[in-house]
Amino acid sequence: MPTPTKLMLFDTETTDKVNQRIIQFAYKRIDIPTMREEASRTMLFKPPEPIALGAMAVHHITNEAVAQCEPFSSALVPVQAMIDSCIPVAHNASFDLQALRNEGITNIPVGRPHICTYKLAVHLFPDFENHTLQYLRYALKCDQPAFHDLKAHDALADVLVLEAVLYSLLWKFIEDDPDLKTCEDAAKAVPSAIGKMMDLCVKPILYPKITFGKYKGKTYDELRLRDKGYLEWLLDNETKKPLNEQNENLTYTIRHYLR
Repeated sequence: MPTPTKLMLFDTETTDKVNQRIIQFAYKRIDIPTMREEASRTMLFKPPEPIALGAMAVHHITNEAVAQCEPFSSALVPVQAMIDSCIPVAHNASFDLQALRNEGITNIPVGRPHICTYKLAVHLFPDFENHTLQYLRYALKCDQPAFHDLKAHDALADVLVLEAVLYSLLWKFIEDDPDLKTCEDAAKAVPSAIGKMMDLCVKPILYPKITFGKYKGKTYDELRLRDKGYLEWLLDNETKKPLNEQNENLTYTIRHYLR
């Protein structure tokens, strides 16, 4: 399969975190290396099961709001075509790619080349307090007046912020790489930078610090020396979850420091 020359920035809103049936899908297709938008769209779908109350509290899409919408299967062919011809880009991409798999989208096996802005942010800025999309919007100083009326957790709104965050991460990636920052102009560095970003994103990443619980703020290396039993308990607790609910980065990090 030839290397895609397009990015598909996308976001999904789903029925819940377990079954992950898509109720909203938004995307923006961008050309490489010009980084110019070619198309964008948002779509609502009626899922095959009710939307969980917890999910409604996040994205505010109710069962009544999608009662007259078509099912996701109505968009299966065009979405599949984009997946086949573009590099998928999402924040916490493993969740959104799994949601697409749940709807019957193929050609996205685990390890399929993609870009996850969450992983890139953890890699580039390990000392940030957190790495959520909205946090990065301000931490990376890529907020825009046009974003101020956007509703967080609306798929299209999140795609617009995702685009701004991606650009900030892309330029930081180029600046930090001596092989890339020597290019005659930035546009020539973009395809190589995107390739390196995909290489990083296809694998789990090491978390620098624990971000929850009684040891919040401590490094995993400190924990290994201070309370190895807690790390073993944490790993056991995470691996008992269904596979699609496990945090691969967390299990990878703990196993790394327990070796």
